[in-house]
Amino acid sequence: MKKVLTICLMMVMVLSMCVPAFAASGFTNSPSGVPAPDIIGFVPSDEDCEATLNIVPYGNKFVLSGVFLEMFEKAYSDIVDNAVDLTQLNADFAKFVKDLGIDPKNLAVSDLFDLHLTGCDYHEGHYDFDIVLDADMLSHFVALLHLNKDGVWEWVSDAKVVNDGDHLSFSVEAFSPFAIVIDTNAPTTPGTPGTDDSSDDTTDDTTADTTDAPKTDDTTDKAPDAPQTGDNNMMGVYIAVMIISVLAIVVISIKSKKQTV
Repeated sequence: MKKVLTICLMMVMVLSMCVPAFAASGFTNSPSGVPAPDIIGFVPSDEDCEATLNIVPYGNKFVLSGVFLEMFEKAYSDIVDNAVDLTQLNADFAKFVKDLGIDPKNLAVSDLFDLHLTGCDYHEGHYDFDIVLDADMLSHFVALLHLNKDGVWEWVSDAKVVNDGDHLSFSVEAFSPFAIVIDTNAPTTPGTPGTDDSSDDTTDDTTADTTDAPKTDDTTDKAPDAPQTGDNNMMGVYIAVMIISVLAIVVISIKSKKQTV
């Protein structure tokens, strides 16, 4: 009887430690199990740029090295440390969220990925890059955040959902880790903050013919098929198991007292 009681107590302790970790992760699921978004279009303002755009999901972070890997890990840590309120990452982003009337506690990161260029010696001289990505959960999209080379989070203010909610379009001057922030309490239909439902025209400059644009390469950077261990949807299961375990402890304790009387 004591062994059963000990096992139940251990289950309660373990689960009580797991539930807060899942709830305060800052991610909608485990970033190690999320594949990188697909690159739909990539157009630099400099026509002479011959660079290739590479995208790496957090699950494949070790294909990076040096400062690139350090920045990726910093991005992950910053998100986890500010899990309760992601608006702490950037003041402009915080104001944007406040103006929209979104509770910061409902914000989470659905995608964490790194973008970098190869095949060109001097990227900073090429000015802006227009990028279109295909990512999951864009119907909940709120904002795109970027960790710059100085380790400071920036709000990519022109990021918007286009093409009937299928693609994320934005422009940047530099690369490194990016985080897609969503509203976990938002409806599942297009028209959420940052969405441009008027972009049905396939002649949009960012999604137009990119035959002459620099190449994109994301075929080697896809994350492996890993379980999404951080999914907050499992929280109810853990709480239910905890309640059952507590009830089992109570029943066992009552029976033990009756047997000793």
